[in-house]
This record gives sequence, structure tokens and C-alpha cells, in this order.
Amino acid sequence: MPEFDTPAPITAVVELAVASVRVTASDRATTAVHVRPTNPADDSDVKIAAQVTAELVDGELRVTGPRAWIYVDLTRKSRSVDLAIDLPAGSAVTATVQAGNLRATGLLGECSFKTGVGDITLDRTGPLRLHTAIGHAAVTAVDGDADLHTSSGRLVVGEIRGSAQVKNSNGPTRVDEVTGDIRVRSANGDIEIGRAGGVVDAKSANGHVKAVLTQGSSVLESGMGDIEVGVVAGTSLWLDARTGHGRVESLLDDVPAPDAADRTAGLRARTAYGDITVRRA
Repeated sequence: MPEFDTPAPITAVVELAVASVRVTASDRATTAVHVRPTNPADDSDVKIAAQVTAELVDGELRVTGPRAWIYVDLTRKSRSVDLAIDLPAGSAVTATVQAGNLRATGLLGECSFKTGVGDITLDRTGPLRLHTAIGHAAVTAVDGDADLHTSSGRLVVGEIRGSAQVKNSNGPTRVDEVTGDIRVRSANGDIEIGRAGGVVDAKSANGHVKAVLTQGSSVLESGMGDIEVGVVAGTSLWLDARTGHGRVESLLDDVPAPDAADRTAGLRARTAYGDITVRRA
């Protein structure tokens, strides 16, 4: 496959059906594309790899393969390829596959990664949209807003420097730190927010909910699960907590009403079955 002169960050667009995709961003002035059959002994993989094309026009790299209907039959042929792209740091990436894992290392710009079945593993990106129907997702850091969705799988993010919308229908969700507001929805799975700089709106129908609050009016809810809240030092908390079956325990010291200049947070906590615990973080 070709290698292109790219002295500045580019935009890469990948559209494949069954593929394992690896993107590596580094300090370089060229972009290299490597495609190979996933199984060189499988004729279907070899034929599909030969039909993948890569073109660079006006700073946009497009890597595409045959339409998805070619992959739908009752044979055991996988028709799968492995794609590797090496490009300049700061490049934007949009990668979509029907089935396969997506992986990126290095510093990227604004990104969108989507797979129907497969895991997504990313290093550092700009604003991010991520979607996997069945699979795990792990992201080291997002510099910007994040929209993250998995229908069934584990979702883990280290840091989001912005706001976030997160939906995980079936599986645990953990965000270690988010500087802005965050909204999380889960039908079945625990939710953990390590530290939030803004408002937390986290609800799980079946799972524990845990968060560390800094400021703003937050809402934590669970249909069946415990709620555990940490409040950072220097923040006063207005608390409204109720449980249908369980106990509510506040380990915070009672203090006078805060001055206007003090940092405050509000919390509405609800669980039908479970305990609610509030403590200093």
C-alpha cells in the first residue's frame, strides 16, 4: 500500500466491513497505509485485502473496502483484513467497521470510532465520539467533549477535559476524572466517576453508583444498588437522600451555611434497594 507526504496533520476516514484497525500517531511527515489479509491462508481474506483502496486528496485520507453485503453469506469465510495507518500526531480520525477491533496510540485530534462487534482501545484524542454495540472500550484521555456508547461491554476512561455523555446498556462504566458536566445512563451495570469538575447526572437501573463531587447540583440514582458519594475538601454539600430499603449515612461534619464565596455542591440521591453513604473525599 502507498505512503503519502503529509507534513501537517491530516483527516483519515476508514470504512470497512470486517477488519482489525490500528492507528499510530507520531511526530512524522508522512502517512503510511498497510493492509494485509487477517489469515493469509484464507482466500476470502486475500481477495478482500486486494480490493481495499487508499487515497489522499486535499489532506483527507480515505481507506475503503467492498460493500458490506459481500460479507453476508453462510460460509465460514471471514473476508477479514488487518489495517495499520501511521500518520502525523494531531490528525483527525473517523473509523467505522461492522465487525473488528479498533485501536489507536499516540495523540490524535477530533475522532469518531464505531464498530458493531469489537473492542475499542484509544490513547489520547481530541473531542471523541465512540460507539460499539458489543465490545469493551478503553480510553486514556480525551481533550474535549466526549459522546461514548456501548450496548454491552466494559467502558473505562481515564480523563475527559470537557463534558461527557455516556451510555452503557449492559456493563460497568468508570470515568476517573472529568472536568465538566457528565451524564451517564446504564440499564445494568455499576457506574463510577472518580472526580467531576461539574454536575454529575448518573443513573443505573441495576448497579452501584459512585462519584466524587466538586460543585454543582448532581443527581445519582439506582433502582437496585448502593450509592457512594465523596465530597472534595473545601466544598459544602446540600443533601437530599432517600432509600426505599437500606440506610442513609452521612460522614460529613455539620457546618454553618456557606458564604456566597464558598464552593457548594448539591446532591439528590435515590435508590430503591441499597445504602447511601456520603463522606469526605
